[in-house]
Amino acid sequence: MAVLAHIISDKDPSYSCAVGIQTLVRLLESSQSSDTLALTADCVARLSHARTGLSAAMVSIDIVSLLCPLLVSPSQQVKGSASIALSFLSFNPLAERQLLQRCRRNPELMKILIYYNKKRRWSESFLGRWRHIREMTLPPIRYLLLP
Repeated sequence: MAVLAHIISDKDPSYSCAVGIQTLVRLLESSQSSDTLALTADCVARLSHARTGLSAAMVSIDIVSLLCPLLVSPSQQVKGSASIALSFLSFNPLAERQLLQRCRRNPELMKILIYYNKKRRWSESFLGRWRHIREMTLPPIRYLLLP
């Protein structure tokens, strides 16, 4: 719906985009099917690559936190699709910070992301900040459990 929003004449394009994004989020939150998750992550990747406003809208509703758990899925297709979506989202400054925080918390995520992506799909800022974190040898972020 987000791509066809300007063609749908009886609804405001922003409303149609919002409904389309909401549908994708619902699928990511509730689906147990690997095929559905892979296709949904692929749609997120295509939309975030196609139009800047759509990626900003998806990031504002925390799509990064829905895609990151898919990186540890047993399905290679789900991992690959989520990885590609996150690489395109890395061009958004807020998504970049969210993704860096998650990768610092769990450095294995970055290995998965790089495995499934060519470096040219990443934001140079994201890669530069990740290299800086690694060079400083900062330990992974761990949450302290307070009594």
